[in-house]
Parts: sequence; C-alpha cells; structure tokens
Amino acid sequence: MNGSEVSTLEGVLDALLTATEGDSEVEVRDVVEAFSERLFAPLLVVLGAVVVTPIGGIPFVPTAIGVLLVLVASQRALGRRQPWLPRRVLAREVERSRLEASFERLRPWARRIDRFVKPRLRALTSGVMGAVNAVAVVALACTMPPLELVPFAAAAPGAAVLVFGLSMVGHDGAFALAGWVLAAGVGVLVSTALG
Repeated sequence: MNGSEVSTLEGVLDALLTATEGDSEVEVRDVVEAFSERLFAPLLVVLGAVVVTPIGGIPFVPTAIGVLLVLVASQRALGRRQPWLPRRVLAREVERSRLEASFERLRPWARRIDRFVKPRLRALTSGVMGAVNAVAVVALACTMPPLELVPFAAAAPGAAVLVFGLSMVGHDGAFALAGWVLAAGVGVLVSTALG
C-alpha cells in the first residue's frame, strides 16, 4: 500500500484493514507497514479513531495509545520523515475482529467527514504549523492517562487527535483550526474532571 494514496478517513481505515487481511490479531507493526511512505498522518488518524471507538473504553488502552501518540507526534514535531517505534510497541496487538467491528461503526461517520476534508488553508498544516499541530497532539496525548479515570472521557482528546490527523492527511487547514478548538475543549474538560 502506497501511503501517498491515502487522503481520506475511510481510505485510512480501508488501508489498514486491507493490509491486515487474514490476520486474527493486528499489531502496531501492521499499521506502520500499511502506511509506508506517508505514515505520520494516517497513524494519528488510526490511533485517534481507536480511542473514539468502544475499544477506547477498555482499561489501559487510552494510556497505551497516549504513550504511542507522544512517541509518534513528538518525532513529527522534530521533523522526522518516518517515526521510530521500539520493538515492544510494534509487537502490541488487538483482535482484528474487534478492530474491524469498531471501524465498521465508524465508517458511516468517516464517509460524512470525508465530504468536508479537502486541501485548503495549507499554511495551517505545513512547515512550522505542521510541527506546532504535532506539539498539540503530544499535549492531547498526555491528557489521556488521567482522563481514563473517567469512563470514555479519553474519547475527547482522541477526537481532537483524529481531527488533527485528518487535517494532515487532507492538507486541510480548516480541520487544523477545528482541532485547536477541540483541544481547547479538552483543556476545559481536564481542568473540570481533575480540578
């Protein structure tokens, strides 16, 4: 799968499911290999989507994904072309049937969202702003472990990460702005839930 072909949320979901066809378990390594050339944005989309789906309600999943997001997004902020992930992280797995069921629930929403994602306001997704958006993702990821104490609250930063990922996949600055609005909302949620 050529990562440069993936430019929609549904395309990201399809690329991952196609790349793991026939497997009963999906490893993080499978995600990395599915998006070989343009990895950062699809990886943010997949990780954000997982936290938003019912899988995000499984204990310790938001924390594990938060750690992964910090690893990935911080490397994007530093300008790396491909993220480095430790072998132990690459070997982490989830049941493919559970992932597939969650993605199927997400698919109608993916189609609706994809109608709105298009290249615009590119200055908000490239260059310095691309790095700044990645720093926002790192901050959002850091809120996931404490928010895990409140059932499904980690879905809020997950949604913001998903929107930032979509802005990068589609070169859509409007989605980047939406990501910042959601990030501000997560800040309010964290201060309310843990204050």
